[in-house]
Amino acid sequence: MAELTDPPIEELELGRTLTKLERNVLEAAQLTAPMSPGPRERYIRERLDMSPTRYFQLLNALLDKPAAWEAKPALMRLLDARRQRNRARYW
Repeated sequence: MAELTDPPIEELELGRTLTKLERNVLEAAQLTAPMSPGPRERYIRERLDMSPTRYFQLLNALLDKPAAWEAKPALMRLLDARRQRNRARYW
């Protein structure tokens, strides 16, 4: 049985694997997608023990990681579409 440890640094740097924190952020994104902002922020603070700002920074960075796309392709397509709409609106 494999241990639940983070992958080697070399693989992390290449974006081929996800850390435990990154996996938790993706799970939270999937669970909180239909929530309104208030409950979503409360969930992030309580379950991930981080600020919503830091959560969204990590989530945005995951859009550029191939491992995230492999792990949750439907979620990543949804998040990427949202990011593209926001960029078109503000840039």
